[in-house]
This record gives sequence, structure tokens and C-alpha cells, in this order.
Amino acid sequence: MISDENADFHLPHFVNIMGADIFLESTKHFEKRAQKAFASTAAEMMTADPYTVGPDESAEHAGKLISEKKHNRLPVVDDEGRLVGVVTRVDVLAALTGD
Repeated sequence: MISDENADFHLPHFVNIMGADIFLESTKHFEKRAQKAFASTAAEMMTADPYTVGPDESAEHAGKLISEKKHNRLPVVDDEGRLVGVVTRVDVLAALTGD
């Protein structure tokens, strides 16, 4: 849902002052997310050269990367660079809280 603040894609926050919309955040970030949301190929929606974690890295490290880079998920790759899984914010939270 586009209006959901926790969704991957949301409209940028703005205020309207005397008929002019003043955006409170970068519209470039919104434009990049819109391009991915309406992509027609996998290449158009993927992140080139994404941040990744290895299967033996700690939940703390994955959580720090997710937080610092403002991502919702990270690919988990082996020593050969092959995808072996995906770690999400929920996965990190569950690991850190013991759930």
C-alpha cells in the first residue's frame, strides 16, 4: 500500500504553502523508488552492486548494515558470491530478541 509509512514505496512528505508543494525530503530518492516500483524487467528493479552479508556474519552486523544503508533486506552470499538467502529487518529483530 503506497500510503503505508512502513512500505517499501511511499509518497514523499510535503507541505503546501500558498499553493506550492514543498517537499520535506529528497525527490531523487522517491524517483529511484518509483522507477523500481514500475519496472518491467528484473534488471530495472534490481540494485546493482548491493550491500551483502555472508552466512556466518552476526545478526548485529546485518542489522547495522540494514540500518545504516536504509535497506529493508540484504542478500546473503557465499564465498563464491552466490546467493544463499535473504535477511530482512524482521529476521534481524527476531535474532536479536531471541524470538
